Amino acid sequence: SNYLGNINPKLKELIVKIVEFYLPQWREATLNTQVSLPHLQNIDWRIDIKSASDKQTRMSVPTVIVQLQVEDTPTKITQEPATRNINFELSKDALEVMLEGLQQIKKQLDSI
Repeated sequence: SNYLGNINPKLKELIVKIVEFYLPQWREATLNTQVSLPHLQNIDWRIDIKSASDKQTRMSVPTVIVQLQVEDTPTKITQEPATRNINFELSKDALEVMLEGLQQIKKQLDSI
């Protein structure tokens, strides 16, 4: 459908010029007010064994080191999105809690 069908041709031309002129500013303003979270690009992990010893006790505790590579939302329409790494460490118990939570999320998504 043509929204400007019944409007004077000179007025149509003026409206088109105004929209073309302000469109880049409107796009940037929309981008700046848009709520968007970072997007996961990659995940990497490794097992790390923390060890300590003294004459009395020996300790060997496995943990997992996780690195998430995420792409941030650009702040300007002309910018390339920045990529950053988020690193964190989890114990076996914390990993189990996280996996249970992710499993619950998956079940909810599967039911939609």
